[in-house]
Amino acid sequence: MFNLNSDIRVSSQKEVAWEGFEGLNLRACLTVAKSTGCRKAELVSAQGTCALQRSSISFIIAGSVVHRPSTAQLHALTCDDYLAIIPPPSKADQFGITWGSLPMYIPVRPNAGNAAKLVAAVLLWQPDMRDTAPLFCSELNIPFTHCRMDRMLRAWIQATGLDSNSAKLFSCHSARVYLACALLAQGRSPSTIQAMLRWQSADSLRVYACLNASAYAAHLDAAAEADISSVRAAHLPLLDSYNMALQLQSHMAAPAEV
Repeated sequence: MFNLNSDIRVSSQKEVAWEGFEGLNLRACLTVAKSTGCRKAELVSAQGTCALQRSSISFIIAGSVVHRPSTAQLHALTCDDYLAIIPPPSKADQFGITWGSLPMYIPVRPNAGNAAKLVAAVLLWQPDMRDTAPLFCSELNIPFTHCRMDRMLRAWIQATGLDSNSAKLFSCHSARVYLACALLAQGRSPSTIQAMLRWQSADSLRVYACLNASAYAAHLDAAAEADISSVRAAHLPLLDSYNMALQLQSHMAAPAEV
């Protein structure tokens, strides 16, 4: 998907320039989702939910944390550098107490869909971005809406050759499922997968506490090489409370007829 080089036709009246501001922000947002398993409400805010801001990110350059890298530093990022993201509060951590001090580390890599490079490009577009500004926007300081994100994602998928009916099966949450499947395909344990997707369990919290930048990067590099065509959803560990509700419901006996 990230190797597409044509503009995205969203509707008969709307086209998104692949190299334009909105196209860049869309690519950065979706590749962050793919690399971190962030929920849509963590990526872009809706109805008061917390989401990523400029203050949520820093870079680790030559071993040092740099909150506001210079233009020269952003242009000179190497494969030894990382994008560090502080997870915002989420439905699994409503006050940011559990994950709020534990960054996600995305290594800089040369591929087109690398989140660290795309976020760097977003910062290069607006070097004076306020700390409180939303990270991913459709226009300057105007964050994507959830509806717009879903519409544009499906248009993007169609632009790669998939038909419209198949494209409707995908949403931003698909990136979260992808990461879980890719980690599973590479033999990562349920607790590691839960930790990478920030689902709270005793085992996942222990695993996450040991994830430094290089360990985090090793998992993501492995996931990027995974073939997920044979992964079964039933083999995935618990990732969301919605899934928990479905599992509980499926194990409950049907109510007796009166």
